[in-house]
Amino acid sequence: MRTTQVATIRPRSDKPDPNNAYNHASEKEEVRRLVLVVLDPEKSELHEVCDARFYMGRSPSSSVVTCSLWIVTRDTRHLGGQGRASGGGYCKQSAAFDEACTSAGIKLTVSVHAAGMSAVEEAMHAIADAAGYSECRVRVMV
Repeated sequence: MRTTQVATIRPRSDKPDPNNAYNHASEKEEVRRLVLVVLDPEKSELHEVCDARFYMGRSPSSSVVTCSLWIVTRDTRHLGGQGRASGGGYCKQSAAFDEACTSAGIKLTVSVHAAGMSAVEEAMHAIADAAGYSECRVRVMV
């Protein structure tokens, strides 16, 4: 069920696209990964549009969640962002994802900060639409 989530990707400019996403696998534990893929009907090809990886420290007392987000648009722009969330009593993964979107130059009409992982999946669908894949079949792989 889709709501009114809409994503906007920062327009192309003279400055390079933001890309501070980082693969933390060497020093942190990957606790979740969501990948949104689309089937491009023009070329009958699968494209990985959005890759969100969630990490936590390897210590049992670790409480910080980090999200690295990579996005590839239909016109081959590469954007990336990173976000962190700590504390307790809320969904830190969705909060970190929300920060990663902001870092990557993605603006969401409905904040997913602490809104749960179904809101993150919905935001990924909106990002795919904004990336130029609105008429394509879309699937989030867990």
